[in-house]
Amino acid sequence: MGWFAKRKPGDRVLGKRKAQRVDLSAPVFVYGSINGEPFSEISQTLDVCIKGALLIINVRLVPEQRVLLTNLQTQQDVKCRVVRIDNHRMAAALEFLEPCPRFWCIDFASPSTPS
Repeated sequence: MGWFAKRKPGDRVLGKRKAQRVDLSAPVFVYGSINGEPFSEISQTLDVCIKGALLIINVRLVPEQRVLLTNLQTQQDVKCRVVRIDNHRMAAALEFLEPCPRFWCIDFASPSTPS
């Protein structure tokens, strides 16, 4: 039985990204709860994409956890879920729960291909 037999619908293939990433250090505010206790933290992103961000985080988040992310430059909020924890960099990858293409004020449009 190959590795692909264990994949579930929606799983990402190793090495494949859902969206183009851009290095960006943007100030953010993260709010959520852990074991029923609220937490909040001011942090910064390491990189961003049209679907979310990788950010430095000091609290112990877990995959699938829901948080609210605020872009402190625009004061815009977006609901997110934790998709991955990077313990080496003390970072968490967050994915927006709803499309929010202008959250980072970056145009993520892919370059057009020549005809």
